[in-house]
Amino acid sequence: MASNFENFHPDQESTSLAQDWANRLISNLQQSSPLNESIEIEENVPMNDVFLNLKYLRFLLQLFNNDLVADVPCYFIDESPVFFNIHSLFPFQNWFYDLADIEDVRFSGYFNRLENRYSYRLRFPNPDSYFFLLDYLMQSLSRTSETNLRLARASEVLESTEVLLGSFLSYRISWFRQLFRQPPSSNQGNTNNQFLTITVNTKNPGLRLSSSPAYFINWTFFGNPTTPLNGPILPGSYIFGGDGSLLPSFTVDPVKFNVPPHTNLTLTKI
Repeated sequence: MASNFENFHPDQESTSLAQDWANRLISNLQQSSPLNESIEIEENVPMNDVFLNLKYLRFLLQLFNNDLVADVPCYFIDESPVFFNIHSLFPFQNWFYDLADIEDVRFSGYFNRLENRYSYRLRFPNPDSYFFLLDYLMQSLSRTSETNLRLARASEVLESTEVLLGSFLSYRISWFRQLFRQPPSSNQGNTNNQFLTITVNTKNPGLRLSSSPAYFINWTFFGNPTTPLNGPILPGSYIFGGDGSLLPSFTVDPVKFNVPPHTNLTLTKI
């Protein structure tokens, strides 16, 4: 099975389980309940990366005072709005650090090493501070060429996140279920290795490439230089972005890939 990626598709049982857990996890965030990272959605299914992204998502909800009727900046994937890790939006540009200059927002950045990512905290002296942040974010985003960054109602973004997280988990759960159910003699992959090796092809050579789960934009360095570029990734739904000498500004490719069945990816924009 491990070599026959093109025929892979999530089974109905895994899809139902994934949708159920996506609903539970997003509901948990809205209720401000502690995330129980010790739970096993399914035996042998890695979830550390998902819990890390949900921590960032909880932070964003708190940032906007859990106001689900507020208009919030978000990123659109296939016309579906998703939240993004503010610092991760442009992973190799430091435009967000200018927040330290805003008088009404006390900005303190602390570098907590979490799987090669950085996390940040914002504290607001008064309830109006969030509007200063929102205005600053939109001004910053308006200076970019990225047309998929727009405002959307927070409740709409959260509903979209739940759907996309369910889709993401359906591929991961189904893959590991099928992998570990194979008899040892027919198991064509190493079950101790949770990652799949994929190949990414880009239009421009020499790019530094990053990947992000499709349910929450949080960029992780994938590798360089392109093209092609081989690298490890956990099963799920992803988008890619990159920059380089031929592409000075970090640019997001609009295509979402489900891994597996897709393991040889061709980006259309970068």
